[in-house]
Amino acid sequence: MNEITKYEGRSSGGVSAFAIDPGTGKLTLLNEVPSGGAGPCHLAVDKTGEYLLVANYYAGNLAVFPILKDGRLGERTDFVQHKGASINPQRQEGPHAHSIYVSADNRFAISADLGLDEVFTYRFDAEKGTLAPGNPPSSKSTRRRAAALCLSSEREIWVCDQRVAVHRHRLFV
Repeated sequence: MNEITKYEGRSSGGVSAFAIDPGTGKLTLLNEVPSGGAGPCHLAVDKTGEYLLVANYYAGNLAVFPILKDGRLGERTDFVQHKGASINPQRQEGPHAHSIYVSADNRFAISADLGLDEVFTYRFDAEKGTLAPGNPPSSKSTRRRAAALCLSSEREIWVCDQRVAVHRHRLFV
């Protein structure tokens, strides 16, 4: 991930795919693609290893890319733009997607947005590489930073908060 705000003259970051030499550990660049928004900050590979999900902090959006058989990244298959603002006009004038995770069963993607103080839940279609709003689509609170999937339940996640330790967010289908 290239955490930048301009990529090839566009308002976007970049995502790079590399091959790893198993003998030496040397990295070889396979390709780079625009991340879909400025400031990519978090990546997740789905459980099939066929899709890469990207959270773009400054742009406040998410993007999904197929991982091709040779390891290169393909053309973006989905894009979701978060909208709104929160209580601190200096830092939360708009969305700031801060993380993206895929559930162990590969059916959901969860994104914490610091700019909106929300955790978004999406249904993930692993055949098409697409995201659809979950039920509930989001959970509002303050200072959402990152989400971690709870090991005890496929329907529950724990969310790290900037000032309050953690919050529980329940997923429903």
